[in-house]
Amino acid sequence: MKNAILFFDDFMLKEYTGVRKRFFTGKQISVMPPETPGQLSGGIIYHPPTNTYRLWRPTITFDTLKGATKIIVYESSDLLNWERIPDHCLSGMELLKQDGHISRDDFEPDTEKRYKLNRIIREPGKKGNGYLSFSPDGLHWHYDKEYQFCSHLSDAANRTFYNPVLGEYETILRASHVDRRVFCIYSDDMINWTRPRCILMTRPSEEPCVEYYGLTPFPQEGYFLGFAYKYFPPMFDTGHKKTAGNTDSYLVYSYDGNYWTFVSETPIVERPLPPHHGCNGIYLNSLDVAPAKKNWILAGDLRRGDHGADVRQEDTEAGLYGIARQEGLSALGIYSIRREGFVAYESTARKALMTFHRIVMHGDDLFFNISAPIGWIRFQISDKDGVIPGFTFDDCIPFNEDDQIRYRPVWKERDIQELKGQSIFVQVQMYTALIFAVMGDFYVQPGTFPMISLGDPRLPEQGVDMT
Repeated sequence: MKNAILFFDDFMLKEYTGVRKRFFTGKQISVMPPETPGQLSGGIIYHPPTNTYRLWRPTITFDTLKGATKIIVYESSDLLNWERIPDHCLSGMELLKQDGHISRDDFEPDTEKRYKLNRIIREPGKKGNGYLSFSPDGLHWHYDKEYQFCSHLSDAANRTFYNPVLGEYETILRASHVDRRVFCIYSDDMINWTRPRCILMTRPSEEPCVEYYGLTPFPQEGYFLGFAYKYFPPMFDTGHKKTAGNTDSYLVYSYDGNYWTFVSETPIVERPLPPHHGCNGIYLNSLDVAPAKKNWILAGDLRRGDHGADVRQEDTEAGLYGIARQEGLSALGIYSIRREGFVAYESTARKALMTFHRIVMHGDDLFFNISAPIGWIRFQISDKDGVIPGFTFDDCIPFNEDDQIRYRPVWKERDIQELKGQSIFVQVQMYTALIFAVMGDFYVQPGTFPMISLGDPRLPEQGVDMT
């Protein structure tokens, strides 16, 4: 069982001294403007077989703002230079024109369904139905009407993914039009779905009238990440539903895909000032590995309009309305952040010390995402009887390099693979350094018995000697 511990919370931290938690946000690396004023941002997805990134950009008409009239697909190896994929290399793209949201599901066992499209077919009278379509590569799509996930409009970032903790599929959506909370439905076969369950809604500490516009999930090994859209409308709005205001993207996480919580109260990327793209709303919808594999790429919709600027008004060509008509309503924003680099423990003392709750080594992999460009980090392993001989701080060869996202601790005469099957405490001592995450083939053990993961309290299949 591959697991990862990121430090959004202190659940796996047993004790510490001389460290503080530090939060990081994404840094913008580029803005990809639309080729035509009606072209929207789309979303980026990495395609491992070709080692390229693919981008789907829909085009709308300003007269109706209803659905896409054209889907153009681009490909890039460096996120800077994009080439259009010819239409004759695509099939089933007409499915994407009806409010579609694409995702890549790395946990999907069926490769023909690796890419999933949640599309809403709108009908007269504010009605609609949601269907799933599938693709092995994001270029060739097929669907069966049997795969229907909802029978109502859900004008949000609907997203279906496989949850390895539950062993079920989940679809995050709205429970009705326009209920601005985040709901989820569950299925064993993507055909028969449960009733919607609310998994994220506004809290008492929120600003007045805040609404949650949606959530895009990204399952990882041992945990789940997501971008939640907080919509900040004015207290009073003359419409039957609020349309003025701004939207920011916030990082949320979950251990099981059911219960989600915010990492911090700060947006994960900063919204710029008018008239720049994103001044009225940022809707991040992509999280994937960067070409060099050391960073994550965040990407999404940078809106001038939508909430805060109604481009359908006909009485003026001034302001954001006129700029959107001439230069585009939406652009694609691309940001970068260190892999697992949203939160870190940073040393503030000459010998900062951390002890994690017990883990059980299921395999022989134990890696750390760490940085010590002018300091050092070393490790120690203990069990219920104390420090294990040969695995002391003094026996550890200190890490004093600039940066590694997958560092395996080294001791002078012993190796971590000797501890396979044992229940151990990991201790970290560091000076002028940061630790972002610990990953490996282990079970977590904050209680008496080891668990499959923090989100799955079931016991491992094989027994563990606890004596």
